[in-house]
Amino acid sequence: MVSMEKMKSEEKFARLNSLIESYFHQDYDLIADTVEGLMEDFMETHTPEEIVATQKDVSCFLQIPKNKME
Repeated sequence: MVSMEKMKSEEKFARLNSLIESYFHQDYDLIADTVEGLMEDFMETHTPEEIVATQKDVSCFLQIPKNKME
């Protein structure tokens, strides 16, 4: 079993990684013109449970000290 510290960030923060890859890419403007529009689309196309899980990933990621980031 791999400890959380040794897991790749893509695995630890799978929902955050998915959000970034799916919405914040070079063709984002095909989805929406603004960050708010991107997030609106995300929230309209995901379940409340998926949204909460993504929020948790974001929150946990933001709590990592800079010197501990890969």
